[in-house]
Amino acid sequence: SALRHATPFDATLGEGPREIAARGLTISAAPVAAQIAITGDMAAAAAALGAIINQVPPASPNQIAGKEPYLLWLAPDKRLIVSENGNRFDLAQRLSSALAGKFAAVSDVTDGVAMLDILGPRAREIVAMGCGLDLDPQFFTPSTSVRTLLASQPVVLDMALAFALHQR
Repeated sequence: SALRHATPFDATLGEGPREIAARGLTISAAPVAAQIAITGDMAAAAAALGAIINQVPPASPNQIAGKEPYLLWLAPDKRLIVSENGNRFDLAQRLSSALAGKFAAVSDVTDGVAMLDILGPRAREIVAMGCGLDLDPQFFTPSTSVRTLLASQPVVLDMALAFALHQR
């Protein structure tokens, strides 16, 4: 079973509700169990990453691959694997073993990166208010992941399951 990790929101939310709901919009702390960063030679790491996500990792920028766990393309030499149900220690160990001998580093960033889900018919509109990206569904699809600024804060924005914000 997954271990629920502490998030930066815990101090503010305490034991209270873990979401904010308004007409057409819900913002909640995402049910993430693991966020594992991989940095290094992604060509050499492709087979190992593909085995973890059961899919060929994306070679082009700003793409998402896999379902559980899924992989975000962050930069030419950086990926983030996100799992809602997996054990983060097991996932990090599996990645480290699979990448042994390759020019790649594995870092468990689960507790250092907050993740919010933004759901509902107004989600795209609300995110667009604080972000300079073109979020038109024709361009920003469910397979898109980008690093950007949202309300002047650096975030990773993805649509693997909903609009998700990953922020350090």
